[in-house]
Amino acid sequence: MPKIENAEDVQAFVDATEKELQQIKTEIRDIGDLTVINKGSWRGSDEPDDQLKVQGERLGKFMLGVQRNNFSEANLDTVEVLRTSQDKEDKILSVNVKADLGTPITGDASGTDAQYLVPQVIYTPAIDHWINSTSEIIPELDRVEMTGRLHRLPITETEIELSHVTNEVTSKTEGNPTWSYKDLESETFAVWTGVTDELMEDTFADIGSDLLLQVRQSLLDTVETQALNSATNPFIGVIQSVGVETFAHDNTSIVNAEWGDLLSLKHALDSKRKRAGAVFVTHPEIWQSFCNVQDANGRFYFDPTKVGPKVVWGDKLLVSDNMPDLTDNVAGATMALYGNLKKIAYGIRVPLSVKYFTETAYAVAEDENFFRFRTRFGIINKRPAAFALLNNAV
Repeated sequence: MPKIENAEDVQAFVDATEKELQQIKTEIRDIGDLTVINKGSWRGSDEPDDQLKVQGERLGKFMLGVQRNNFSEANLDTVEVLRTSQDKEDKILSVNVKADLGTPITGDASGTDAQYLVPQVIYTPAIDHWINSTSEIIPELDRVEMTGRLHRLPITETEIELSHVTNEVTSKTEGNPTWSYKDLESETFAVWTGVTDELMEDTFADIGSDLLLQVRQSLLDTVETQALNSATNPFIGVIQSVGVETFAHDNTSIVNAEWGDLLSLKHALDSKRKRAGAVFVTHPEIWQSFCNVQDANGRFYFDPTKVGPKVVWGDKLLVSDNMPDLTDNVAGATMALYGNLKKIAYGIRVPLSVKYFTETAYAVAEDENFFRFRTRFGIINKRPAAFALLNNAV
């Protein structure tokens, strides 16, 4: 852009710009004289087969060349621009562009009627997958940023309380607080998968992004399962924890439970401190079962048309596919829980990461490369006694 210092410079720039725009308009009008013939239009024609055939991509390059006023070989590829009727008659160019449907390219010995250069099947970059759901549970956990393999969490066991001092000479009451701790230890979760150079070169689909979406969904399910329902190492979920409170309703099947059973579950935690911040958690199928419960007048306790968070007896209700569902609905089984999910520590040592390995012996010998997905985190229930479980009768 020229240097502009005064009004004369501005006017000169405007004049030059208008001249350039006019030149571009003139060039674009001339495109009307260009003949574009594809395989379909000249197949039944008397014209020779070596007439100009311009593929859409090359025509796009020509248009770009006109707009930029740059007709270099790089812009036009191997297509010669024919601008006038005389050019069209005198300069016939074959570019060997074959849109003929046939077998894939294996050679070009049969001339212009040979195999096709345009693929019959094109994959879109986006791959359809199960909807990447979000979690109602994970945001409620106590997020801990871990700076080492093991993170020690202090836990208050005995609290001190104020007492009334009757007069100036009365001795004050001594408090004797006690503490314990829980160790939050990180564990590694990972998966790898191999892909070939040929796959990555030939596919139009975004393989890497789809794999990442799959692993993210797996991480969501893994964290929820480990926090809520895991019965084995590396972590123990709330339902399997020792020391939790329990309440059993009167039926051996959750489908026969009453709306009031959720209130009884809430009061299985016997203090306001334990109930502070608590929520109900159950599987969507179990929640649907409770939504079907009606009072003596045939009215539903929960209005299914209500918009917003699900609230039961004054507290939020969250659902998770990683809680026990109707297939687990047997005598004595746990069907829901109640408690403050902030009592579950979720420590992240290494966030989910992805690496693509290409410099390996497999890449040299077999064109195989690798995606590796990896994360490290820890989960622990800090206060099992702050949770209550709703069980079927035995």
